[in-house]
Amino acid sequence: MIKIREGENGGCVCYDPAKRACTIYSHRPAECVALFCEDTSRFFEVYDTPRLTRNDIIREPSLLRLVEEQELKCPYGNLVEWISRIKSEGERAVNRIIQLLRFDYDMRRLVNERLGVPPSHMDLLFGRPMMETIGAFGLKVVKEPDGSFLLTTK
Repeated sequence: MIKIREGENGGCVCYDPAKRACTIYSHRPAECVALFCEDTSRFFEVYDTPRLTRNDIIREPSLLRLVEEQELKCPYGNLVEWISRIKSEGERAVNRIIQLLRFDYDMRRLVNERLGVPPSHMDLLFGRPMMETIGAFGLKVVKEPDGSFLLTTK
């Protein structure tokens, strides 16, 4: 079981609104098979079973090491922690947030450019980009022409 990337408006990327149907129905993930909106007990049974990890999916050792490095350097908990410190620590917190955003951004670029991994695979490898998720905190990142990042409010 893996999280499927969201499509438009936060819906399933495999849902075709014009046909009002799943485009991968015969090969849909286990959690989709188990989901019955009127009785979610089967879904939670499936959800509580062991899941695949990136180690099960990624066979290239160097790519797996980069994924592990990114997880070590950019855990979302750290982002949340530093955002909560902006009022009390000001510029120090903002600089730390920018370091996290920069590492996440650069890792994705590096994996694309050096290893040829397409951008469409990055969410599976690294999760959502921090530059996108920071919007949930009322913040946004502006990438300046010189390559630097500016953190500001939405």
